[in-house]
Amino acid sequence: MKKRQFLPPQRIHGLMWAHTHTAVLKTAVELDVFTQIARGRTTVQGISRATGSSHRGIEMLLNALVGFQLLMKKGRKYGLTPESREFLVKESPFYLGKMILLIGGMASGSRISSKHTHGGAENLWRNLTRAVKTGKPVKMRSNQEERKKFWPILVEAIFPGSYIKARGLAQSWNSPRGKTPYRILDVAAGSAAWSIPFAERFQGVRVTALDYPEVLKSTRKFARRLGVSSQYSYLPGDLDVLDFGREEYDLIILGNICHSLGARKSQKLIQKSFRALKKKSHLLIADTLPNEQRDGPLFPLLFALNMLLHSEEGDTFTLAEYKRWLTNAGFKGAKTLEIPPAPSPLIVARK
Repeated sequence: MKKRQFLPPQRIHGLMWAHTHTAVLKTAVELDVFTQIARGRTTVQGISRATGSSHRGIEMLLNALVGFQLLMKKGRKYGLTPESREFLVKESPFYLGKMILLIGGMASGSRISSKHTHGGAENLWRNLTRAVKTGKPVKMRSNQEERKKFWPILVEAIFPGSYIKARGLAQSWNSPRGKTPYRILDVAAGSAAWSIPFAERFQGVRVTALDYPEVLKSTRKFARRLGVSSQYSYLPGDLDVLDFGREEYDLIILGNICHSLGARKSQKLIQKSFRALKKKSHLLIADTLPNEQRDGPLFPLLFALNMLLHSEEGDTFTLAEYKRWLTNAGFKGAKTLEIPPAPSPLIVARK
């Protein structure tokens, strides 16, 4: 594998997600979050009740506002910053809420109202207020045909970012001496961005790519494009249903999966992966991690809201949560790997 230095596309990444900043601020104003905190409601439970919002949704919103430095967080309580007290509380003579609703309405292409309409993926964040109130995702892909069209588009769109991170990981991975073939299970493989760099670097690697049949068409395309198709086999199906087997793999990759599954299903997946790994083999988890206080970094807090919009149980999880799940499943020696330009560390656990 030729060594190539990739520059992290941080500026482009920030611009791609800029619309979410407006949506978060608009939702906070629509729900009167800052005013409720000024009136003494400082816990998730109190703010949830005062705004008529779900516990799940309002906690995610509050944490994102902390990430924007518009709120402070101490333990389980939230407080105003000088800036938010001056400009985001209704009783303030300098209240900017009306302007925020005006700009937010123009940015979303909708009327200045808490009522939102369904549409394509570009409209998803217009529904943030409703999702925070209900704690449930926006039903945009309600039938199988829509999902079949959506998933291939998604996995191809996220390939570059995941591949760059995985390439850095594979370059630092110890050569699997004495293990031929070195068997990898790429769970919910998508474009195979997380496993292709291993196949590129190590000729003895054999990858089983698991995903829905319609998604595996994209997997095959990327494996051919990068010249590693001979090292791949394919396992179509639902990861919740398929049996991974017993002590079959040297490495199992969970690349950006857990956030969409939620805590309950992620723990089951980690347990299933433990059973499918050979002794002294490894589980790799790649995801975006908030810190233990859930007050930063900003992107994992925003991405939790993205999961609110997309899934019934999805969220972003801390390193401590992952380590607890891994220990409960039987793994030992869980550690993190800092792989630039990945914003969050990768987690590697040994069976």
